[in-house]
Amino acid sequence: MSHQNITIVGNAGRNAEMRYLPDGTPVVNVSIAVNEHINDEDVTTWFSVAFWGERLTNAAMHIVKGQLVLVEGRIIVDTWTDNGGNFRAGLKINARLMRFIGSRPQNAAAPAKEETPEEIAADIPF
Repeated sequence: MSHQNITIVGNAGRNAEMRYLPDGTPVVNVSIAVNEHINDEDVTTWFSVAFWGERLTNAAMHIVKGQLVLVEGRIIVDTWTDNGGNFRAGLKINARLMRFIGSRPQNAAAPAKEETPEEIAADIPF
């Protein structure tokens, strides 16, 4: 039996973004920058992270640019065709665990909030 796992601690490069797959499954995507000091040089490695499932997507929607987070998951190969018709591939982390570290950055905007059906109905002028 084999197992792979990756754990990173880094800062969000942007606010979390939620999208829905054609079958209605929600997924939250965010880029995480991990900064290291290697051989007297500062090196930044960027990771694309996907959060699946209700519990993780709800928590991940609170990630804002600059937020320090710990992410644990497994690495997958993500493939797609770009607008020019070229095949592309990259590595992505499918998160299993996410923890906020420290406090929210002081200049961070509030995370995006999805409206409930009741809030939408309250805005209808008739």
